[in-house]
Amino acid sequence: MKKLWNKNFVLILQGNAVSAIGDILYSVAIGYWVYAQTNSSALMGIMSSISMFVVMFVSPFSGTIIDKCNRKIVIVGMDVLRGIIMLAIGILAFSNQLNVTFVLIAAFLAAMCSVFFSPAVNTLLIDIIPHDDMIRGQSVQSGITSFTNLIGKALSGALVAFFGIPLIIVMNGISYLLSALTEMFIEVPKTKRQGEK
Repeated sequence: MKKLWNKNFVLILQGNAVSAIGDILYSVAIGYWVYAQTNSSALMGIMSSISMFVVMFVSPFSGTIIDKCNRKIVIVGMDVLRGIIMLAIGILAFSNQLNVTFVLIAAFLAAMCSVFFSPAVNTLLIDIIPHDDMIRGQSVQSGITSFTNLIGKALSGALVAFFGIPLIIVMNGISYLLSALTEMFIEVPKTKRQGEK
């Protein structure tokens, strides 16, 4: 009988948790940067609404695409892409070359990555969690997500003030790359895909 706390389950949970904390820190840091540079709350609203629009228009198709792809490659690839995007934004912030256009492009690209990452993780969890432990596994996953959101939001302001915006963005990029590295060790069970008999 498979155990709930197997290697694959732990790797998925830690990858999600590290990425979630990095996301919260980044959203606080970049929101503060946009407001400090432009003094425009409308621009902050546009930046946060980009991800909602991407989710609304792309998510109806992303599940079907994921179903035909190797989910491990999607999970690792999306974290690598987000890591590279965040490192680029962080380096631009360190060199004082970051502008609002770059931030908006990065928000769009990161949102596109998230739209493909989330369904890949969710469907993989269904295959990794033992069927008789499904409710407990999903409650553990949602509990860890809630806990990381709580911790991230509680500490984000202090960490941004202490480390500074560029370093927080770079740390977010590194957290994505570390998550991708650990996710490479996930063993994806062989399952039937959409369109297969």
